[in-house]
Amino acid sequence: MKFKTLILFVSIILTATISVGQTVTKDTIEIVEIGKQKFYIHTVEAGHTLYAISKRYNTPIDVIKEANPGIENGLSIGQKVKIPVKRDSKEAVNSEAIKLDGNYILHEVQLGETAYGIAKSYNISFKELAIENSNLDSLAIGQHLKIPVAKIKQEKPDILTQAQHSNYIQHIVIKGQTLYSLSKQYNTSIDSIIQANDGLPKGLVEGETILIPKKKSVKIDKNDNRLTQELKNALTQSFSVKDSLFQDTIIKKEKYKIALLLPFYGEINRNLEANRNAIDKKQVYVKSTIGLDIYQGILFALDSLKRIGFNADLYVFDTGNDSSQIASILSKQELKEMDVILGPLYYSGFETVANYAKENEIPIVSPVPLNNKILLGNSYISKIVSSDIIQIEELCKYLVDSMKQYNIVVVKQNKEYDKKWAQTFIQTYRKLIKQIPDSNLYSLPKETTWSGATSVKNNMISGKRNVLIVPSSDKAFVADFMNKMNNETKNYDITIFGDEKWQYYDNIDVSHLENMKLHLCVSNYFEDTLGTFTKEFVDFTETYPTKYASIGFDMGLYFGFLMNKYGVNFMSWIEQEKLESTSVKFDFFKTGLESGYENRCTYILKFKEGNFHRMK
Repeated sequence: MKFKTLILFVSIILTATISVGQTVTKDTIEIVEIGKQKFYIHTVEAGHTLYAISKRYNTPIDVIKEANPGIENGLSIGQKVKIPVKRDSKEAVNSEAIKLDGNYILHEVQLGETAYGIAKSYNISFKELAIENSNLDSLAIGQHLKIPVAKIKQEKPDILTQAQHSNYIQHIVIKGQTLYSLSKQYNTSIDSIIQANDGLPKGLVEGETILIPKKKSVKIDKNDNRLTQELKNALTQSFSVKDSLFQDTIIKKEKYKIALLLPFYGEINRNLEANRNAIDKKQVYVKSTIGLDIYQGILFALDSLKRIGFNADLYVFDTGNDSSQIASILSKQELKEMDVILGPLYYSGFETVANYAKENEIPIVSPVPLNNKILLGNSYISKIVSSDIIQIEELCKYLVDSMKQYNIVVVKQNKEYDKKWAQTFIQTYRKLIKQIPDSNLYSLPKETTWSGATSVKNNMISGKRNVLIVPSSDKAFVADFMNKMNNETKNYDITIFGDEKWQYYDNIDVSHLENMKLHLCVSNYFEDTLGTFTKEFVDFTETYPTKYASIGFDMGLYFGFLMNKYGVNFMSWIEQEKLESTSVKFDFFKTGLESGYENRCTYILKFKEGNFHRMK
């Protein structure tokens, strides 16, 4: 099923504040021609930065600046940004391919294409494409790729054959990596990596793409969100021995009921529409965009799950940010019949609904960051976004594994949060470093309070890499810190680890991120490569998938998967079922005997060549 507009509620129960047939379309793809040049027109929304826009359209920041004089002075919500289209796709011949000679076809990269998708369209393997072309990890619009004609198969394999490629991860080798480090990173054996890559006769070569066998767990290929064969098998497989022990607790239904409580701000959006002039473009209230994005992602997930026989009615309620609206929702009799509740977003509202869920024994899921105290005493809650404690643990594991030989310095502000964060980090690091052989050979992290560059210089070592850990999310402080420390890169080798909010800051010079090898520890990571997932999402909703749309998709897919396999008592198996989707890894653990579940999901990102790349 394809949605040609975003119709808010289809086959669901509507709340009193959102009307049937209300449509909202945002971030649609628009192309205009000015003179002889074509442009994509991007409408700036809350949270957008020049860096994020350049990443979305795979266009250098300098090119965007040149097409939009004055844009370097800042962006404003609703502003129109012109993104140059390098070449009209109509100029391409034979599906955007131009014959070079009898051995190769030259393919010109278009907006939205990925290396994986291009290889798939020509029915060759990613590895065959990589052999003929370098830098496949950062394609640019207009770039030409050589397609080896001899490798093109005459008949396309069926979808089940293509799905078998999901058994491997494509990894680009970087300097310093070894078979041992890769086997540890991906939790597989050295022999299995060697066998998957024809024996690696040349060993590991920097920049080469190799295949890494995946762990035998449920995983969704980012390049094929439409449910890989592996996921289909997991959703339809018979019970394992462990499952059979609890078969009497598995109660399945023909159709499940899912409640979605999100702030759509329907009344405000209706007023915006009522007051809009005929020539004005439709607007969406900024605070409603997160809810709308999550909603779209969930719809897409439920549509995908239908193909393996999972059916559910989605009951959608508009919470706004109003306790009276939530009280009204909780008074509805149908809410007691839900099999799971997704949302609300705001802490006070979630706390109220979570108490209701506990009283009525209904699982409830939070898709956004919330303080862990919400989990205390309520075993019906699942929290998708990892807490600071989990992120610190995963960051320390990464540092102990790959950077323990360097000079590590925690740089904090004189603020209570920074002090507690630094204390937890150092304690966790010390505990982990003691567990490795010859731990006495490695120095422990230092700690300093920021009072200018000198306070950090006093703790750095010339001739050795200095890893600076900065927990602050103070936007002004971060910009000042990055500016001043960048001046020290002439004398010191500096690597910085920052808070995940830094990826959205627009007041940091991009060159500083590169110079100081900025790393981030984040709770979710949506690599918007405009690949198959994005294309099919656009086809389904006519909008680009955002971070929250991908989270909505992942949440809907995971909990739909659990209900499909284990029925209404799916929470009994939430700890054993692990799944990795488009932006979230699901690895839940119980936080206490009578408390809820927290997700252990973190990624380490590194800024390189104008983009953040996943390291772990």
